[in-house]
Amino acid sequence: MKFNLITLIFLFSTNFIQAQNFVIPQAPQLEVAEDYEKYHEDILKGIEWVLKTPLNKEAEKQNQFGEFFIKWIEGSAAVTIELHAGVLPFIESKPEMLIYFMYGWTQESLKQEGKLSIEEGSYAGLVAVANYYEQHKSLIGNDKNLNKIVKHYKKNQLMDFIKKELKN
Repeated sequence: MKFNLITLIFLFSTNFIQAQNFVIPQAPQLEVAEDYEKYHEDILKGIEWVLKTPLNKEAEKQNQFGEFFIKWIEGSAAVTIELHAGVLPFIESKPEMLIYFMYGWTQESLKQEGKLSIEEGSYAGLVAVANYYEQHKSLIGNDKNLNKIVKHYKKNQLMDFIKKELKN
């Protein structure tokens, strides 16, 4: 039992230290396809870092990563994000959560090394939104539309919700 506790503490502290050590590439060169490819790992590490970092911590660094991410996603051929208003019921009440949707979609797309279907991408994006909202609800504020996404996710009905909304 003591060994397991020590192992768990080590794993959590290692993950925390890695997240703190994330460095945003300075003056990235994003001009040709190869430029975008070489930043895949930075994008994945950055997304992981942002999704673990509270909204009120390292805000400047989060904004810097967000800017880098947007520049990267605009030109990357590796990820195509499709937005459908029905799948994003929170877009009017909490538009700032859209970036977390994009982070989730991108993370899954890069891990799968290929284009996701709109259902798969929407699912990955909404899972990221639901998890981030749940972890930081006190900072984000209560939102009925985000609560709806969390409810579908917790009841394993998120994909059904997505498919229904995409038909409309």
